[in-house]
Amino acid sequence: MTHSHGIMVLGLATTVLFGCGGSNAPGAATGSPDGSANGAAGQGTCVTGSGVTKLYDFGGTVPTQPLVVGNEVLIATSSSIIAVPLSGGAARTIASAEAPSAATFLKGNVYYQGLQAVPGSDMDAGVPVPSESQLFSVPFAGGTPAVVPGLAHFTPLAADTSTLYLGLGNGVSRWEPPSGSPVSVNLDSNLLIDAFVVYGNYLYFASQDIGAGGLSNGVIARIATNGGSTERLLSGLGHPWELAADADSLYWAEAPPSITGNGHLAKSTLTGSGLTKVADVNAISIATFKGRVYFSTGSEVKMLAAPGGSSTDIATGLNEAGLLTVSGANIVWVEPSQQKLSNTAPAALMTACLP
Repeated sequence: MTHSHGIMVLGLATTVLFGCGGSNAPGAATGSPDGSANGAAGQGTCVTGSGVTKLYDFGGTVPTQPLVVGNEVLIATSSSIIAVPLSGGAARTIASAEAPSAATFLKGNVYYQGLQAVPGSDMDAGVPVPSESQLFSVPFAGGTPAVVPGLAHFTPLAADTSTLYLGLGNGVSRWEPPSGSPVSVNLDSNLLIDAFVVYGNYLYFASQDIGAGGLSNGVIARIATNGGSTERLLSGLGHPWELAADADSLYWAEAPPSITGNGHLAKSTLTGSGLTKVADVNAISIATFKGRVYFSTGSEVKMLAAPGGSSTDIATGLNEAGLLTVSGANIVWVEPSQQKLSNTAPAALMTACLP
């Protein structure tokens, strides 16, 4: 089973992947403006036609995790932050950026980590200009990006209705814009975080217990958003690489507990009870909405309505499709979502109607 570094965002249930796991590069997006779970404002009307629709061609740039904000898809590329109409049409540039992380939305503003030339650097032609990472904010409507003072090197991971969650190394901090100091979340120091979900009053983590080692050291844990200590919900799992949440359940993609064999999708309640194998499948990206789980195997995007039941094809014959997100009656993904020497096809933003 192949994993890449990554993040998958599911509206208020926002998954952020650290370390080696998931579907795209660190950084994240966040909740839908309507406050609905997984960015979906109810199972509304699909805004595109039947079949798969290409919304945007990234050319030679590398995209990050998409996030649906209203009727547009917010996404960062190698050189800019853009918004693409979900129903099709020309994209608009929100801001130019150098090597931005995935973008996060909160209260009308977009947050991302990007590079900035070190003040006082020699700008002579032919001499590489040293740069440093900064946290930037820019209005979603567009404008001039501004450096957020005192938060250099932090990466925006997710947000709820008032708080931005920031990553630094393997740690997570809470910060309430527009000012103030970040407050560190008291994570268990033995846990290597692979995926991160904000849902309701908790931060949920898919992680590995580095103290235990081995291939069965996977842990699903949580911590209250207002502080406290880490609560381990499930232990002794294969490595969990993807994580999603809805009103009733947690879902994750789990690697086999050995160097051979296939992975599977698993679920539990939000308190860790009722552990269930959902499907025997190697998923590189997952999303969930209203009790249904959506997943990509790279070549197919599918929907599963019930654990152990048969899956429904949404799209087939795909090229490393990943970075799923669900909004209303549309599912959105990036294809290919992983850049490889053996797969140099330019990435595109794709969508299809939910079944």
